[in-house]
Amino acid sequence: MQRPRHKKPMVAHSRRAGIGGVELKIAHARPPISSSADRRAGARTCRYHRSFSPQSTRRDQPTLCPTMIVILFLAFLTLTAPTLAGDVSFTISDRKTYVGVPIQITVEITNAQDHDPPKVADIQGADVRIGPPANSQFTSIFNGQMEQRITTTYTINIIPRKEGDLVIPPLAITVDDETYTSQPQTITVRKSENKGLLDIKLIGDVDSVYVGEPINVTLEIWLRQFKKNRTTLDFRQMWRTIDQNASNFGQFADIIAAGRDVDIKTTTQADPKTGRRHTYFIYSVENKFWPERPGQLAGSDINVVVNYPISVTRNRFSILRGLSIDRAKPITASVTDSGIIIKAPPTENRPDIYRGAVGQYAITATANPTEINVGDPITITLDIRGTGRLETLQPPPLTKQPQLTNDFRVPDESLAGIVNGSVKTFTQSIRATRDDITEVPPIRFAYFDPDIEEYVTIETDPIPLAIKEQAQLPVTQMVEGTRASSVTNLTARTEGLLANIDDPSLLLANQTIALNTTTLTIAGGMPILYVATLLFQTNRRKLKSNVALGRRRNAKRNASQKLTEAQQATDPTTSARLAAAAITTYIADRCNLPTGGLTRTDAITQLQDRSINEDLVTTIDQLLEECDHIQYAPTASAAANITARTQSAITQLEKENLQ
Repeated sequence: MQRPRHKKPMVAHSRRAGIGGVELKIAHARPPISSSADRRAGARTCRYHRSFSPQSTRRDQPTLCPTMIVILFLAFLTLTAPTLAGDVSFTISDRKTYVGVPIQITVEITNAQDHDPPKVADIQGADVRIGPPANSQFTSIFNGQMEQRITTTYTINIIPRKEGDLVIPPLAITVDDETYTSQPQTITVRKSENKGLLDIKLIGDVDSVYVGEPINVTLEIWLRQFKKNRTTLDFRQMWRTIDQNASNFGQFADIIAAGRDVDIKTTTQADPKTGRRHTYFIYSVENKFWPERPGQLAGSDINVVVNYPISVTRNRFSILRGLSIDRAKPITASVTDSGIIIKAPPTENRPDIYRGAVGQYAITATANPTEINVGDPITITLDIRGTGRLETLQPPPLTKQPQLTNDFRVPDESLAGIVNGSVKTFTQSIRATRDDITEVPPIRFAYFDPDIEEYVTIETDPIPLAIKEQAQLPVTQMVEGTRASSVTNLTARTEGLLANIDDPSLLLANQTIALNTTTLTIAGGMPILYVATLLFQTNRRKLKSNVALGRRRNAKRNASQKLTEAQQATDPTTSARLAAAAITTYIADRCNLPTGGLTRTDAITQLQDRSINEDLVTTIDQLLEECDHIQYAPTASAAANITARTQSAITQLEKENLQ
């Protein structure tokens, strides 16, 4: 049954197994027929699909000829053409969070021809950041059928700044000229209880600088060492509790992601309330800032999220030297006061040609050519060397310099410079207005020197010119021109491309086609291919009309795809999440249950209700539990082992004929 084209799509909600996520999927305006379990749960989890299949044509010919062979071949290609489908899904990570801990919304676009980036309205009380798109391509061959899935994923981080209810407005995205919209969501935001466990500091090498003047700034992350029941975590283990995906390190992000320039120190500090001394690890990174506006150095965009341990247990699957984080709570910290003041250059004694340069500079100029006629273009090249930020350095305003504009025509346009090392080069074309001009006058450039806190004006050396009066061309020479001395007559020719065949009857000669063994073989095989294609299309229509049957048949293939993605993932956390999803997806497909809402407990209950082998159920329960542990304490070896064991469990489930 085709979907209505003018009804607004609805959004369905379901929970992802293993990670506590909520998946928002655009559903049909009229829900498809579902199982009794689906109807009891009120689930609407089918995705919004758009597909088309080219219609094939067939014409019977009374005799065998090349035209018939071509038509049959084209019909075969048309009938076997794959179905293209566009699929859009919205997934929200959770409905509860803490101040500073981002809510993540994932927009996944599959097999789309064209799309625009998702649009998110401003959210009061929260910051919104849309990451760049991530593209992936997956190709599988199952029972001789090749399926290709091209996916584009956008990640939207919504960071609450105050506690209470946060309303996320509908998200909209246009895919293949159709707009998909999610429903608004309400998120509960609670205040994170830091209690001195985490602190963030910005420290500059000086207390104040001017706008445009560089300053070296150090970011310090103070994290209290975990100690409980004679169990302690060292500085490496505590560093892993920092959630780098949820945190925002601002201009320090690239340095922290690389992990090579992080300095680590250990100190002790007394609790101001209890007087008890605690050990802190100080993780510090340094970067150069170029302030762009006066005020306090901005650091409000820096927010660190830590999954601080509550209890730790021994676990052989953990990378924490046999320790596994049993329970953890998210805590956050932001930069509240950097203490670094950014000053604006003074307005007093500011030259009218000043354009924001701060530092120390030198300027030179050259002209080419220097021997010209009046009105000919002269290219002026300005080279500015300095200690300031050359990327944003503005050229001297040439139209504001009377000594230049009095003798030359100077375009009033902004110049784009080129930075090469410590030099920025600007070029401009000017034209002399008279022949008595002897030089390009000095060009002035102004900057503010922060060392002496004064404005400085420098200028180039004059450039000598030799200008001649423009030679004039007599009017008679411009009008008359040169007459043609002779006229060439066209001659008719009988040879050439139009005269290759003298006898027109040869063009009308009958042509016959000999039916050899190859032609007869192709012609005889086409009906067989046509029948096979017809059966294949009938089977596909049957699967399309019977959703439950189609899900059962494709269950193993869908699980295998997720396992392949898990094996290819470089992040152990992602690998464990995909392995758990492979199991729950397989169970949901075989039992025709909502995929996103199947938790670990639900999956085990479904297997027990269907009298699956108890040992196999226990194995699957342990696998899902270990996947949860790996996401808290990731390790590459454990993730690699878990994918292999998951593949084995799914193979055993396949023999149980689960449905």
